[in-house]
Amino acid sequence: MILTLQIVVILACLLLGTHYGGIGLGLISGVGLVIFVFVFGLTPGEPPVSVMLTILAVIGCASVLQSAGGLDVMMQFAEKILRRHPKYITILAPLTTWTLTLMCGTGHVVYTMFPIIDDIAIKNNIRPERPMAAASVASQMGITASPVSVATVSLVTILGAKAGVGDAYSIPQILMISIPASLSGVLLTALWSMRRGKDLDDDPDFQARIADPEQYAYIYGEPAAVSADSALKTPQLIGAGVGAGGSGMGDHPGAGTAAGGNDGSTLMDRTFSREAFRSMWIFFAGIATVVALGAFSGLRPSFTVDGETEKLSMNLVIQMAMLVAGAFILLTCKVKANEINNGSVFKAGMTAIFAVFGVAWMADTFFSAHIDALQDSLGSVVQGAPWTYAIVLFVVSKLVNSQAAALVAIAPIGLALGVEPALIIGFFGASYGYFILPTYPSDLACIGFDRSGTTRIGKFVINHSFIIPGLISVFTSCVVGFALVTLFL
Repeated sequence: MILTLQIVVILACLLLGTHYGGIGLGLISGVGLVIFVFVFGLTPGEPPVSVMLTILAVIGCASVLQSAGGLDVMMQFAEKILRRHPKYITILAPLTTWTLTLMCGTGHVVYTMFPIIDDIAIKNNIRPERPMAAASVASQMGITASPVSVATVSLVTILGAKAGVGDAYSIPQILMISIPASLSGVLLTALWSMRRGKDLDDDPDFQARIADPEQYAYIYGEPAAVSADSALKTPQLIGAGVGAGGSGMGDHPGAGTAAGGNDGSTLMDRTFSREAFRSMWIFFAGIATVVALGAFSGLRPSFTVDGETEKLSMNLVIQMAMLVAGAFILLTCKVKANEINNGSVFKAGMTAIFAVFGVAWMADTFFSAHIDALQDSLGSVVQGAPWTYAIVLFVVSKLVNSQAAALVAIAPIGLALGVEPALIIGFFGASYGYFILPTYPSDLACIGFDRSGTTRIGKFVINHSFIIPGLISVFTSCVVGFALVTLFL
């Protein structure tokens, strides 16, 4: 009876907290923590300090990069590729957003890409839903393929500290599995999307819409420039009537969206300074440093701790590399220091830290108190059918709207119940489940930026434009990831 009440407390905190966004999720999870400690008498768990510090370092560097203009340089390059091959937008758009997330460590960049994708699709008579929904899903799938995403650094920390496997699985080893697994899901989704829905010429709803001269001008109008920050802050819903705040950082929470209209976007006419390009290369150098030190442990210094020699841990390597890269960008790229904490990347990242803090501490308190009982009752089930871990991770990801928060809460429990660390890596893709209901900011923004109205939420809510692409991507990623760890790890 008491265990049931405690589970109800967790679910209530997650559901209520998600309604108020990332900060709300962290705060209300704190209420659950207090109830566990003061009402049920549970011993407080350990807050995820290492994970939070690593997230903080990555977000700090990415925020300086954004302030220096480096993110916009990447966006312009991506737009050039898309506009050069417009007929293949349904394939290239998700590959582009996936790649951008891989390089930047955050799917935040997708907001600027939506109006560009919509503009290219509609002017080539391609149903915008096809590339846009796939691109939105792909931007989140790229989080599991990035060496500096919050989810990846969280997984590295969990495997290294809580699983007790030390350097058994380095970042290159994780990426060796997660990159092809994630990419396979994105490619299959893109191929499926090529024939989804009716062609615009055969879509009666679309034809009725453009019969109105004002709607025709709106849908096919010339694009207007939109910055990355303004794109995040002002995406509009067209005929959907749905708005909700995001909370996760899978990793980049954002504010909800509001009803109204929107324009297209282009970065093609922008000219960037040498400092903007320099900031991008410095950021890439930081990422390369992390990967190199993870691949070659001999490059990392050793220290004697309690009479034993230990290598510098990878979570500390990530923190140091990101701090140094951010410092070089700040010192050499004419960044206005007072603007760094006003950028969308910084605000989203800090919200993610708060969400991870509250959720992980509450979850650790609950599971630490019941781990023996869970091992007795569920250990054999999970070991015999490890895919059940993936299902739990997938569902919790939706509850917390965050890949990182879901991993921090569930991966240690899976390890404690006997799931092999290699399988935790193989099922990395299952941490993306927040597309199930179309309440995540990137999905809402995608709906808003599709001026044609083809990317939408159905009357049953669950039948929205992202559900099938998301399921294809996650399922394929898990299957490929499982096969790869079986072969190579």
